[in-house]
Amino acid sequence: MTSTISKSNARTLRTLLEENALRYGTLPAVVGKQGETVSHARLWEEVSALSATLAPRLAPGAHVLLLGKDGYPFLRAFLALTIGGAVPVPAAATLTPEALSTLAKAADATAVLYNAGAAEQIAALSGLTAIPLEELPQLMGEDHSLDAVPSSLDPESPAVICYTADAAKGVVLSHRCVVALLTDTARAQKLTEADRALSLLPLSHPWGLLLGVLLPLSRGGSVAFADGMGSLLATMRAHRPTFLVTLPFLADALLEKYRQTVSKNGLAAEVRRTVALTDPIRPIAAGQSAKHRRLAVSRRLFGGALRRMLVVGGPLAPQTQKGLWQIGILTTQGYGKTEAAGLMATGGANALHVLPSAELEICSPQPDGSGEVRYRGENLFSGYYNDDAATEAMLREGWLYTGDMGRLDETGRLCLIGRKENALHPDADTVICPEELELLLCESPLVREAAVVTIPGEADASAELVAILGLDAADLDDPEATERLMEEWVRHVNEGLPAYKQLALFTLRAAPLCRNAAGQPDRTALARELLPET
Repeated sequence: MTSTISKSNARTLRTLLEENALRYGTLPAVVGKQGETVSHARLWEEVSALSATLAPRLAPGAHVLLLGKDGYPFLRAFLALTIGGAVPVPAAATLTPEALSTLAKAADATAVLYNAGAAEQIAALSGLTAIPLEELPQLMGEDHSLDAVPSSLDPESPAVICYTADAAKGVVLSHRCVVALLTDTARAQKLTEADRALSLLPLSHPWGLLLGVLLPLSRGGSVAFADGMGSLLATMRAHRPTFLVTLPFLADALLEKYRQTVSKNGLAAEVRRTVALTDPIRPIAAGQSAKHRRLAVSRRLFGGALRRMLVVGGPLAPQTQKGLWQIGILTTQGYGKTEAAGLMATGGANALHVLPSAELEICSPQPDGSGEVRYRGENLFSGYYNDDAATEAMLREGWLYTGDMGRLDETGRLCLIGRKENALHPDADTVICPEELELLLCESPLVREAAVVTIPGEADASAELVAILGLDAADLDDPEATERLMEEWVRHVNEGLPAYKQLALFTLRAAPLCRNAAGQPDRTALARELLPET
């Protein structure tokens, strides 16, 4: 369609929505379960009307808990609050009444918008204005003046406050921050008004709300909401999405389901031939188009139109990324923090490209170039709500210190190797990420799991690196033979490492490694087991 205004550098969600209503007009913005649509123009009209409805009921700048099922009513309420100058505080639908009360106090909330089914959850909230989401359509029909709704917003004003699961920290994201995220990520993902997204992740989290929903809407695309994971494939076939934001385990599951289906239907050989023929085609876009044509029948499992997938929330297995690319789904790993509105870089598992207008650096690099990752960009948070000390520790001189360890290659691509909090310090000047070594050790088919720890050295103040290798009990039936194999394997791993990262010792065990609450090896406890009793 013909645009009536020039391309905008929108700096608030209000201006973004208003301009999208003009630019994309009758194009669908939200698609319902039965195929009914809400256009971009109607979305703006409904959000404006609801904002006017809520304005007399809320104090200017009020912090409002938003608790509800993922879907259009939640999205509409969020947008109405934020364009009206209120500050939405999304809350997970799974929160207990006690946890919700803790969140309300931490956020200084004065109101709550909620689904009627959450009445028991909000019972413990005293002194808050409570409005069921189900009542909002009726209230919107009343005559309300738009005078109470601000005609413009400060780009630095809060658009949303996102809390961690334990309500320990509230991450304040400004309008400037959110719009910058949407602009940069849409460029990186090459989204257009032709894209159709399917929302899979909770809207109480930035990945679900900002990336899964507002991102495609910002480019004039549309979004539908999945009705649970049990009917995901049926929903995909009904809505035919072109774009998904998802988690690693769902990406794994979709690829595995595809492979099972093509095998069951006798199409595996045809798929292999197509992959062999189309993988070499350049440019990549031409190769992907060829895959879409030749694999049209088998790709109907996903609706037949899926072209891009952004995976967040953890590392994506390289073999999964490759497998999805081979069937015509350009899948990228997303890396980010809530403090950067959920995303800082995208790409491959070991080759992440920073967002177009942002910067990444490595602090105090080791000899191999590794160190803590720091990030600077327009999508950085304003700070933690009511916690200046935590803000100053995380955000210094415009840089976000991520706590992640990584290195940059010669082209500036980022490879993540671990967490600073897990780092080992064999001596005062050396920092080693055990996760990096553990991944290498687990490449042996015999190694079920691995942990790398330090124990005091014999000669001086430095410590020695020790690998604890978890093997299946059957592989330990001949301990001498297994130990020889593992000695060769550890020697092979060491050959690819600089001297300061090489393993001095290893030990074998059949018992599972003890782990902490986060599911990571409890390296402190494991190291303690290796020390002689005193």
